[in-house]
Amino acid sequence: MLKRFLLPPTILAWKRPPPSSMLAVEAKNHTVWAELENLKRQFPLLDYLRQHHWTPRQVGSRPEFVGLCPLHAEKNPSFYVNASKNLFYCHGCGRGGDLISFAQFYFGLSFRETIVHLKHELGLTPASPADLLEQAVAFYQTELRGHS
Repeated sequence: MLKRFLLPPTILAWKRPPPSSMLAVEAKNHTVWAELENLKRQFPLLDYLRQHHWTPRQVGSRPEFVGLCPLHAEKNPSFYVNASKNLFYCHGCGRGGDLISFAQFYFGLSFRETIVHLKHELGLTPASPADLLEQAVAFYQTELRGHS
């Protein structure tokens, strides 16, 4: 009776390939991820902060900069930006991340609102209603094939 509890469970579902609808979702997520990475590449965090009047000073010879945190009031610089990694961290308020998370904190927006805001600031025009409708139709056609 004790041996029954020591055997690992057998789950045959692990060996089956994922359904086609899951593959479509993974492909869609990959596309969204690539779009976000492209947005961050087009708009480096350091340049974005300078456009919003952040005055940094370089730390040594590395591509790292420090200045007052734009997310909270402070007198001593504790806001660090690593230009090569395109990341920030504030030792005062404990917030950190990339361009998208900075804009979320700074403007108090949701993730989707932040993406729209950044695209607007970058001058990227949103898709036309016809393009959006075409994307929605393609998405639902893919989903309908995977569900009876």
